Amino acid sequence: MKKWAPWIIATLALSAIIHVIIVAGLPYGIMAVLSTKSPGEPNMIYHASPVTAESRQVVKPGPGLLYSACPFDVRNGALKITSPVPPGTYFSISAFATNTDNFFVINDQQVKSDTMEIYLVKPGTKLAAKGEGKVVEVPSEMGLVLFRTAIKNDEHLRQLLELRKNAKCELLE
Repeated sequence: MKKWAPWIIATLALSAIIHVIIVAGLPYGIMAVLSTKSPGEPNMIYHASPVTAESRQVVKPGPGLLYSACPFDVRNGALKITSPVPPGTYFSISAFATNTDNFFVINDQQVKSDTMEIYLVKPGTKLAAKGEGKVVEVPSEMGLVLFRTAIKNDEHLRQLLELRKNAKCELLE
């Protein structure tokens, strides 16, 4: 048994190291792959086509949802995100850090106006939001903002497609 002990200890230590590397590194790897597949430039909004059976632009897309995304990079300044809030349906904006942590969510029930305005800033940045706008300190300088809108029917979809053209991600310098 004594001659096997070092091998067992080494195997357990190596397994623990591999486990930690995978658990700690996998989220960053996922975001790195997603950022290379991103159809747009950082700090620009991209509107995905309505979901079909073949859609895979979003992981496990919901067929009753319309998606838009804005990969963000706030290394050179704050990012202003504005979007109309579609009336009478679910709408949300979620922000994800480089490690895939969801650090911010707001939905239509939390906004009292017909427009959402969010400012993503690096920690310690002094910036005053206007009106109902919200300043959000990001945990990582890069990440992804995801917009989701519930679709009621085909006519509603046409209205939503037109309305979302007014959503913007703009770098403030």
